[in-house]
Amino acid sequence: MKKLIVVFTALALLLCSMAVLAETDPVPAGTKITCHIVDSSYVIRIDDPEGDLGWIADDMAQDDSVVKLGDAGLIEDAFVVRYDPAGDGDVTVGVRHYTGIACDEAHTFDLHVENGAVTDCTGGSYTASPDEAAQDPYLSGEWLESETQFTQMAIAKNAERGWDVEIASPLTHGAYVFKTTIYYDCSKDCFVYDKGKFWDVPITDEPNPELGEAKITGTMGTFSFAGDEQSLTLIWTDIDERHGEIAVVFERVAASDEAKENGIDYLALVNKLHPLPEGWEDALQTVTITNSVGDEVEVETKAYSAYELLRADLEQNDGIFLELDSARRSVAAQQDIMDRFIEKYGADYAAKTVATPGYSEHHTGLALDLYFKIKNDDGTFTDVYYNEDMTKPEYEGLWATIHAKLADYGFILRYLEGKEYITGYGYEPWHIRYVDSVETAREIMAQSGMTLEVWLGAATDANVIVDYGTSELYTPEELQEAAVQVKCRFASFAGCVLHSIRYAGDECNTEENLAWMKELDEGQGYVQVAEFISDFHSPIYPGEDTAWQPDKEYTSWEWWLARTADGGWQLLTWGYR
Repeated sequence: MKKLIVVFTALALLLCSMAVLAETDPVPAGTKITCHIVDSSYVIRIDDPEGDLGWIADDMAQDDSVVKLGDAGLIEDAFVVRYDPAGDGDVTVGVRHYTGIACDEAHTFDLHVENGAVTDCTGGSYTASPDEAAQDPYLSGEWLESETQFTQMAIAKNAERGWDVEIASPLTHGAYVFKTTIYYDCSKDCFVYDKGKFWDVPITDEPNPELGEAKITGTMGTFSFAGDEQSLTLIWTDIDERHGEIAVVFERVAASDEAKENGIDYLALVNKLHPLPEGWEDALQTVTITNSVGDEVEVETKAYSAYELLRADLEQNDGIFLELDSARRSVAAQQDIMDRFIEKYGADYAAKTVATPGYSEHHTGLALDLYFKIKNDDGTFTDVYYNEDMTKPEYEGLWATIHAKLADYGFILRYLEGKEYITGYGYEPWHIRYVDSVETAREIMAQSGMTLEVWLGAATDANVIVDYGTSELYTPEELQEAAVQVKCRFASFAGCVLHSIRYAGDECNTEENLAWMKELDEGQGYVQVAEFISDFHSPIYPGEDTAWQPDKEYTSWEWWLARTADGGWQLLTWGYR
């Protein structure tokens, strides 16, 4: 039955004459659910003091032969649903609440319809226990996926010990999102979003209660599920067989005892889209050391122990002398830096140059910035400390040797060259990340160009085409530096898939455009302008801060940058003019 979020004045008038029939219990504090029989129809009213819009109407029976969903929508501060009789019999209806794609609360009602009127009902409810995740190691673990060709996919353990699944199909099929909750007993909450419309999706095969198997046929293909408490296999068969059958296996990995003991997840993703997990700083255990230039560096305890082993290996076997430049930086310290920059340079400049507090990987204590020392003939050492020195061509071999040994000690190289549109940062050969598991680190490092975001399933990679064209104004290195600024900005657009980026040509460097750049950023003595053009696919759910249409192919999207005589490129604006 279609989920309609429409407010009808008639329903508001109807509520005035309601007589309370039943009130479900238990319900979360502050949320009141009342049920009524009004003029032969069944009405459910949810009063939520927080105005939560995560409620939807749900016909559990998946047919409308007994009742039909009439109206469903918001009236003042209440979410109200009306079911109208359609034929005699018994049927189950209800409402559900979602946080993201996870159903965390459900209320179901068994109705009896006789002589064209609802005559009786019984109700029940389910609310996820706040302690349930702590009691079940599978709820606090992770889903690991492999062999996926989907544009976007998310899966999470449902509090009722099932699976919440969200899938976006390959881009060749246009806008298509599949959402469902598959329970072990194969009851389900399921709908499909296809080109702006919601459709009900029936189960077409008989379920196997032991495995929780289900087969769901939608407008673009067939999804089959099979699994148990620890694993789920999803098989998608393309309706026109262009892609054939694609199988994705999810294995449930319980959080390790050691990870629980330390109170942190060594695979936690912290970047421009994912903040530091709540409670991290309280659970973190660190050590503080002093490096060769006299700076104190704070590091997570296990990460530091692994670093010491890596350091000893490189020193004894390769003659490379590592030092720690920086590691943990607290959220409060990052906020202090942000506040000082805002006070001195203004909010716009601070936002472009300082990482947002709470969204820096250095908060974890697992991100280490390295530098090295060169041993002189007289036995003394010279620190190679500054970024511009460490990236000189003469040290490329040294970094290659370091990177080759990272995984043996549970580290990965975090910010890869050419992957700025995923990580949000340019190539940093010195920035490594501790993931604890040597096996995991080796798996990531063995795949060329593999980022932590993609490995965790938090981002989708694509073969981005970069074309610097020809220029008489700029060297290829200068254009590469400018393109990195654009690609880094892409990393903050959740779900956006970049296809290509190209230099627009020297003709963009005009006095008119230069005046425009200076107007956008007053007080900066810009002397040169560069324009890049990109093609990309917008997210299926664009954020509120973008003007993009959902799930749309964009071409020739403009990006404008400028620089001063002695400064780097600044990305100032983007869009269509």
